[in-house]
Amino acid sequence: MRWVFEEIAASHLNTEQILKAVRLKGLKCSKNNFWVALRNPAYCGKIFIPKYKEEEAFYVPAQHEPLISEALFFEVQDVLDGRKKKQRTKKFSDENLPLRGFLICPKCGRKLTSSASKGRKLHYHYYHCISSCGCRYKADVANKALESEIKKYMPRREVRALFKEVIKRAVKQYGSSANVEKDRIKKQIELFSEKIKTARELMFSKEITPQEYRESKAEFEQELTRLEARLTNIPQNENSIDIDAALENAFQLGDRYQQEDVEQKRKIISSIFPENLVFDGELYRTTKLMK
Repeated sequence: MRWVFEEIAASHLNTEQILKAVRLKGLKCSKNNFWVALRNPAYCGKIFIPKYKEEEAFYVPAQHEPLISEALFFEVQDVLDGRKKKQRTKKFSDENLPLRGFLICPKCGRKLTSSASKGRKLHYHYYHCISSCGCRYKADVANKALESEIKKYMPRREVRALFKEVIKRAVKQYGSSANVEKDRIKKQIELFSEKIKTARELMFSKEITPQEYRESKAEFEQELTRLEARLTNIPQNENSIDIDAALENAFQLGDRYQQEDVEQKRKIISSIFPENLVFDGELYRTTKLMK
């Protein structure tokens, strides 16, 4: 289920596509039960206590180990409720076609599509342009060529010290951005705390009813819970990032790519190549690499 929450938060696939994917992985789950599971705060170590009489609904900590962070859970709730702007949904990818959507036709500049044709015994997969253009490549050839291309960007172990210093600088820069985000969230927390205080004062001055106060307080406290979860999820310092593990992943990038499933392969491709690739039948070229 952790993968399910991560995919919904990232908006790589819509919920229908994710349900289809987990069913292919062996999960037996109805559509209704799937939706219920996505709303279940037990996954982030919380238990929802529903509204009772004059007491508003609230969350309490559970005793079990959470599967996901509170920040991830509430981010998914924002997606499901339409509060988070959705990215363009990507089509569920065939294991044989990890490059679908990444390739540009070298002849006319259109984005290549993909398809499979059935032979006597097997299906043969292709990346191709429109029929009038005629550009067409065997998928297995293009896939193998990309594996070779990715290996070109693997750092050499003899420059480990230099590469580690580069990563440290990147982490430090990320830390500065994280501090800005922390300050922004803290200001929002102060704002909602102040709103609760203001609502209480309005109730005491009889400008709003106790019922209106309780409803406002419950709404503001829910937002506070979301914000505090997001704040907790931001790395506290540079040391919280395992640079050695990141280095090892970089040194094994080629092998990792070959071993991953199609979703992870697509993530690796997009992390290296921010723009689409052009394949000429043998080699790849791109106008820009991810820094």
